Amino acid sequence: MPANWQAALDKLDTALDARLGESIGVVPVRLGDFGTSPDPDRPAFDVFGLAAEWDASASPAAKMQTHSAVETMVVELRDVEVDGRLIRKGDEIVLYDRPRAPRLVVTRRERLDPGRIAVICGPTVD
Repeated sequence: MPANWQAALDKLDTALDARLGESIGVVPVRLGDFGTSPDPDRPAFDVFGLAAEWDASASPAAKMQTHSAVETMVVELRDVEVDGRLIRKGDEIVLYDRPRAPRLVVTRRERLDPGRIAVICGPTVD
């Protein structure tokens, strides 16, 4: 992509995040045999990104609807916000701008485009 298009895309991404984004905390977690604990090798950090509910509760399957009771959130983060830090399956996400929202647990990561990742999350079981 030519540099002028990349600069325009970066400007648009920044404007989108500023308008729709929110403060997000990432708490790296180490999965063990007897539960989870904070990962001492990866400190917690705060980022700014987009968080949205993803309704996968109903999907057509051969003329019937299947329903799921699991809430799913998609958290989109720009690579410049993550700054090379690792986000792994099992890490926790805190939505600071939603005080009543539960902590979320990362179930998988997806690459949306060269500059943005999606972290698919579900509620933690506390």
